[in-house]
Amino acid sequence: MNRLLRHAAPLALLVLIWPTLAGAEVSRVEIASRRDVAGGRSFGSVGAYERLTGKMYFLIDPANKRNQVIADLDKAPKNAAGKIELSADLVILKPHDPSKGNGIAIFDIVNRGAGVVLPNFDGPPGKTPESEAGDGFLLSRGYTIVQVGWEFDARREGAVKIDVPGAIGVTGIVRATFIPDSRSDKATVADLVGYTPSDPVSAENTLRVREKLGAAWVTIPRAKWLLAGNTVTLEGGFEPGHTYELAYLAVNPPVAGLGFAALRDAAAWVKRVPDAAVSAKYTFAFGVSQTGRWLREFLYEGFNTDESNRQVFDAVWPHRAIPHRTPDGCSRPC
Repeated sequence: MNRLLRHAAPLALLVLIWPTLAGAEVSRVEIASRRDVAGGRSFGSVGAYERLTGKMYFLIDPANKRNQVIADLDKAPKNAAGKIELSADLVILKPHDPSKGNGIAIFDIVNRGAGVVLPNFDGPPGKTPESEAGDGFLLSRGYTIVQVGWEFDARREGAVKIDVPGAIGVTGIVRATFIPDSRSDKATVADLVGYTPSDPVSAENTLRVREKLGAAWVTIPRAKWLLAGNTVTLEGGFEPGHTYELAYLAVNPPVAGLGFAALRDAAAWVKRVPDAAVSAKYTFAFGVSQTGRWLREFLYEGFNTDESNRQVFDAVWPHRAIPHRTPDGCSRPC
């Protein structure tokens, strides 16, 4: 579902900084680049769109009751004002002429760092720059689309991600399974991105393998493998098609729940700050599969109300999401 808007050459490269209102949870926004969408194609009566990319910076108040549901929030480092600082990638698609928009911003809840709104409403992109927005269903109707990173482990090139602080002094066992598709002596376990081993050479770190589903796990002797971050080097190499499980004690894990606060405060910024880079009268949120479940968790944990007790999203659409919330808020790919 990766619909990166990569066809047209940038029209300009600049950094514009929007300061926010005093006391706002969004401290500043930096727009690093902007370009025409679909090579300047006109979408119905709305006309041409532009794509802005940049970064949002947030100040989260750990004393505010709306934030205290976030696990390990009290362990995150604070600035001199007692606030927690974080930043997230930002992508905006908006009409060149804001007066021709319909006043609605759809927040595209990215899945593994990739947008889901355009693929589901406007269809797949074509092979030319002009067709990168598919049939233009939403854009022809004047919708603004906003993407804000919430996944700290979406680290591939071009992913829309978030940078969150760690929970200082917190430790815990992390584990993930992976299946190599080629023979190599190194494997990077993507699901453990951001989790720093407390002691990479500890004898308590484990690596297990099984030949197929249902087979017995076999523990690989500790002397046969090395750990560096979330990368494992195995003597003799990994066997393609076999399932491996890596487990180790991690320290200072990311405060992943801050992704909820970032989306909440970004939507409040669009809806409440008159001089924001983009503004809208109404804000909707749309998620698919994993991010649909993430939206259910967002609602259940009370994040649709901001730090000033104001409603954030006017509508939330969890699409093709099985009827339950995520077990852990989807702090990693589920």
